[in-house]
Amino acid sequence: MHSATVIRRSLVVVAAALAHAGLAAAQGDTVPAPSHSVAVTVGSGPGFEVWQRLSPRVEAGLALSGSASRSHGDGSQLHTTTFAVGPQVKVYAGPGLSVRPFLYAGAFFSRTRAAWVQDPRQTNTLNGASATLGAGLEWSPVPRVAIGGFAGLSAGRDRATVRQESVPEPIEARMDSRFVGIVQSGIRAQYRF
Repeated sequence: MHSATVIRRSLVVVAAALAHAGLAAAQGDTVPAPSHSVAVTVGSGPGFEVWQRLSPRVEAGLALSGSASRSHGDGSQLHTTTFAVGPQVKVYAGPGLSVRPFLYAGAFFSRTRAAWVQDPRQTNTLNGASATLGAGLEWSPVPRVAIGGFAGLSAGRDRATVRQESVPEPIEARMDSRFVGIVQSGIRAQYRF
């Protein structure tokens, strides 16, 4: 299955979950006042998330993550920066429990740039798009606070570009790749307000 197909199907799942929440509200289900939350993820790269409760069982959010690193080897240093952003949705199995299982769907767009510190004329750029489907668990040790994470499958596509600024003309090479793999989130701490 092509990664574009997986991404389209994942976005359909997200849209269906949002439609389900809207139908539940239209049919007279009790929908609490809008509830917002923020979350911080650690363990799989630092991340920050903003969430909106759409119904007692559905939350939609936006994830932002980034990292920077400098690696050493053979007398050279490689400086790498990564940034990712994407929408996500959680559909809970039941309302109001202290331990709540959920289904998860998300789509992410990322950009990674690497450059040699000693020779900044050569840069490597990786642009990616991926979709993730999974299942997770949240535990609320106290009201308004949840700790949890998820595991699932991720599929996507990356486009790598290597550019060497040289005289008289720059040299550029591109490569596309597709991937499917198992993914797990880091530990997420979420605060609802």
